[in-house]
Amino acid sequence: MATISTSRAEKIARNINAMDVNFSYSDDMRTYRFFSKLEKQLREILSTLSQEDKLMIAQLCNDAEAAFFGLNKEELTKTEDMKTPTTSFRKTVMLRAYHIMATTGKEWAICLKKAWQLYRLNKEMHKGEVTFYFEKKDGSLRKAVGSLKMDSINYEFKTDNQPKVTTFTYFDIEANSFRSFKIENFMMVEQPRTPEVKATAVLKKTPAKLIRIRRTHLKSA
Repeated sequence: MATISTSRAEKIARNINAMDVNFSYSDDMRTYRFFSKLEKQLREILSTLSQEDKLMIAQLCNDAEAAFFGLNKEELTKTEDMKTPTTSFRKTVMLRAYHIMATTGKEWAICLKKAWQLYRLNKEMHKGEVTFYFEKKDGSLRKAVGSLKMDSINYEFKTDNQPKVTTFTYFDIEANSFRSFKIENFMMVEQPRTPEVKATAVLKKTPAKLIRIRRTHLKSA
């Protein structure tokens, strides 16, 4: 089943959040008719959507309104975890971004950027070892070296996708075992200082900066 766009999901979520879940107790017939009609329309729309789409919408809804329409976030997440091998990487990125936004309250652009960073981290780990940082439960910074490359680990992966959308699982090289962290706690990937990276960094500097650096070295010599 084709998935809906993010703008469509946001529009449906806004209507769900605007729903008065206690409208049936209202003495105002106009209010009752309005929300009764809205409920019917929303339920019809939700009945045509996949579990994947419902999860995307549920991440944007308030708990009370989501429960009113049967959008149980935990149950939907479990269902999606079972379907992970067939989930497109773009949809996974979007689901992660929505989860990060719902958990941290940060702006959508920031959450989406972090979700794409996690996607690239997963991709790079299937190529080899990657050094990265994430925040631990106690708030401290954790530096880890992880990999998901099959010939480096005595483990056969059935898919390149992560087992869960809300957590990132990797094989810790130093601990020699699998570890995981919450995706909202991801910080950054450590860039290797290879000759190519160093050369690129030099090229990015302006001639004026290079001249000042050269003069500093000459004075100290």
